[in-house]
Amino acid sequence: MPELDPGFDRRQLLKTEPPTKQQIWRIYVLLQNYSKIPVNEIEPHIVAIRNKAFDIFPYVCIGRWGFLKLSIAELSYYNEILAATKAGAVLLDCGCCFGQNLRQLAYNNVPQKNLIGLDLRQEFIDLGYESFRDNRNGKE
Repeated sequence: MPELDPGFDRRQLLKTEPPTKQQIWRIYVLLQNYSKIPVNEIEPHIVAIRNKAFDIFPYVCIGRWGFLKLSIAELSYYNEILAATKAGAVLLDCGCCFGQNLRQLAYNNVPQKNLIGLDLRQEFIDLGYESFRDNRNGKE
């Protein structure tokens, strides 16, 4: 990704429209089925979470909606990750942001005891719980 001009006002990123449902269909499926958020509430929900996160720290990946991409599910070896973690391997997601990839694995029936998220900002971890409407002990 190209570097931003040091004089660039990151608040300009807040004008970036969210991706279309077709572009981020995986997160829609996850938010509907894992988090039980009605489809008509998803866009306002992700906009609110993005704006809260951007107020905490204006990372470009937040401003450009990067947290909506479930990159782990797009890996060619995702099924191998699923099999290993279901069998007891522990996955550590460093720089997990909101933990969206960990929630994808949990949604795919990986035991939550095998999933660990780590981020520099506790606020992003907390926003993950708000984003996915779960708690520190998994789904209620």
